Amino acid sequence: MREIDVDSQVYPPLLLEVTNHPDRLYVKGESKVLLEKMVAVVGSRKMSVKGEEVTRRVVKKLVDMEMVVVSGLARGVDSVAHAECLRLGGRTVAVLAHGLDWVYPRENAGLAEKIVDGGGALVSQLEEGVRPERYFFPLRNRLIVGMCLGVVVIEAEIKSGTMTTANWAAELNRKVWVVRGSSGTDLLINEGVDEWLF
Repeated sequence: MREIDVDSQVYPPLLLEVTNHPDRLYVKGESKVLLEKMVAVVGSRKMSVKGEEVTRRVVKKLVDMEMVVVSGLARGVDSVAHAECLRLGGRTVAVLAHGLDWVYPRENAGLAEKIVDGGGALVSQLEEGVRPERYFFPLRNRLIVGMCLGVVVIEAEIKSGTMTTANWAAELNRKVWVVRGSSGTDLLINEGVDEWLF
C-alpha cells in the first residue's frame, strides 16, 4: 500500500479541482494509473440481464478508447465493469468505502486481486482498519466522480446511490452519460442529461 498526498506526482490531477478534496489517498497497485484518462461506470447492484449486456458494451467502448474504467467494486454493474475491463485487457480502478485491508463485498476479494495484478489499483481516502459503514459510501462516490472525466450511468432507481453519484458529477462539472431503460436514467434523460448512444 502507498500513501499519496496532494503534493505527490501521482495524485489524480482532476481531483485537485474538487473543493475539499482529500489531503491523502491510499493506493494498492499501480499508482501511476491515476494519471491516466479515467471514466466511471456505475449502476444498480440489482442489475438486470440487459444491464449486464449494456455494461459490457460500454466498457468495450471505453477500453477501445484507452480509458481507465473506474467503479466502486460493488455487486452488480460495478463488478461487471471491472471484470469486463480486465477480460478485454484494459486497466481498471476500484474506489473503496473502507480501508484497503478490507474488501466489501467479501466475494469480490478475488476480483480486487485481479485488478491489482492487471495493472490497475484499489483506492481509498480511508485508513487501514476502517470498516465499511453506510456514511462512507457517499464519500466514495464523490471520490469516483472527482477522479474522472465523466460518468456513465447504466441502471439506477430514482432513490439510489447511483443517482447520488450522477448528481455529484453534475455538481463537479463532470460529463454524465446515461443508458435509457431504468427509472433513474430515464429521469436524467428527461432532465437533459446526454444519453449514451452506441
